[in-house]
Amino acid sequence: MFENSSELKELLAGGFFGSLTRLLLKPENGWKQWLSQFVVGISAAVFLGGMVGHWIGAGPAGYASAAYVIGTAAEKTLELFQKKLSP
Repeated sequence: MFENSSELKELLAGGFFGSLTRLLLKPENGWKQWLSQFVVGISAAVFLGGMVGHWIGAGPAGYASAAYVIGTAAEKTLELFQKKLSP
Protein backbone atom coordinates (compact mmCIF):
# COMPACT_ATOMS: atom_id res chain seq x y z
CA MET A 1 0.00 0.00 0.00
CA PHE A 2 2.75 2.47 0.92
CA GLU A 3 5.84 2.70 -1.24
CA ASN A 4 7.96 3.65 1.75
CA SER A 5 7.56 4.40 5.42
CA SER A 6 7.88 8.15 4.93
CA GLU A 7 4.46 8.21 3.21
CA LEU A 8 2.88 6.59 6.24
CA LYS A 9 4.62 9.05 8.56
CA GLU A 10 3.36 11.98 6.48
CA LEU A 11 -0.18 10.64 6.51
CA LEU A 12 -0.08 10.06 10.27
CA ALA A 13 1.34 13.53 10.90
CA GLY A 14 -1.19 15.21 8.61
CA GLY A 15 -4.07 13.32 10.18
CA PHE A 16 -2.84 13.96 13.70
CA PHE A 17 -2.43 17.69 13.22
CA GLY A 18 -5.69 17.98 11.27
CA SER A 19 -7.58 16.21 14.02
CA LEU A 20 -5.82 18.13 16.75
CA THR A 21 -6.46 21.48 15.09
CA ARG A 22 -10.14 20.79 14.70
CA LEU A 23 -10.56 19.52 18.23
CA LEU A 24 -8.69 22.46 19.74
CA LEU A 25 -10.74 24.98 17.79
CA LYS A 26 -14.04 23.33 18.69
CA PRO A 27 -13.70 21.11 21.77
CA GLU A 28 -16.33 18.52 22.54
CA ASN A 29 -18.13 18.08 25.84
CA GLY A 30 -17.32 14.45 26.60
CA TRP A 31 -13.97 12.73 26.41
CA LYS A 32 -15.47 9.69 24.64
CA GLN A 33 -16.81 11.86 21.86
CA TRP A 34 -13.48 13.69 21.63
CA LEU A 35 -11.51 10.44 21.49
CA SER A 36 -13.79 8.83 18.89
CA GLN A 37 -13.55 11.87 16.62
CA PHE A 38 -9.77 12.00 17.02
CA VAL A 39 -9.36 8.32 16.14
CA VAL A 40 -11.74 8.53 13.18
CA GLY A 41 -9.94 11.62 11.88
CA ILE A 42 -6.52 9.97 11.97
CA SER A 43 -7.81 6.68 10.53
CA ALA A 44 -9.57 8.40 7.64
CA ALA A 45 -6.50 10.51 6.99
CA VAL A 46 -4.25 7.47 6.70
CA PHE A 47 -6.52 5.40 4.47
CA LEU A 48 -8.29 8.02 2.37
CA GLY A 49 -5.42 10.51 2.39
CA GLY A 50 -3.15 7.82 1.00
CA MET A 51 -5.51 7.18 -1.89
CA VAL A 52 -5.93 10.88 -2.67
CA GLY A 53 -2.20 11.52 -2.40
CA HIS A 54 -1.54 8.64 -4.77
CA TRP A 55 -4.20 9.77 -7.26
CA ILE A 56 -2.87 13.30 -7.49
CA GLY A 57 0.69 12.02 -7.72
CA ALA A 58 1.84 14.26 -4.96
CA GLY A 59 5.09 14.26 -3.09
CA PRO A 60 5.46 14.40 0.68
CA ALA A 61 3.62 17.70 1.07
CA GLY A 62 0.71 16.40 -0.98
CA TYR A 63 0.27 13.34 1.19
CA ALA A 64 0.37 15.40 4.38
CA SER A 65 -2.05 18.03 3.10
CA ALA A 66 -4.51 15.44 1.77
CA ALA A 67 -4.40 13.69 5.14
CA TYR A 68 -4.95 16.99 6.96
CA VAL A 69 -8.03 17.90 4.92
CA ILE A 70 -9.54 14.42 5.03
CA GLY A 71 -8.88 14.07 8.77
CA THR A 72 -10.73 17.28 9.58
CA ALA A 73 -13.59 16.41 7.22
CA ALA A 74 -13.99 12.95 8.75
CA GLU A 75 -14.20 14.43 12.23
CA LYS A 76 -16.85 16.92 11.17
CA THR A 77 -18.84 14.12 9.55
CA LEU A 78 -18.68 12.02 12.71
CA GLU A 79 -19.66 15.03 14.84
CA LEU A 80 -22.76 15.63 12.72
CA PHE A 81 -23.64 11.93 12.86
CA GLN A 82 -23.24 11.84 16.64
CA LYS A 83 -25.43 14.92 17.08
CA LYS A 84 -28.11 13.42 14.86
CA LEU A 85 -28.19 10.25 16.95
CA SER A 86 -28.17 11.95 20.33
CA PRO A 87 -31.54 12.86 21.87
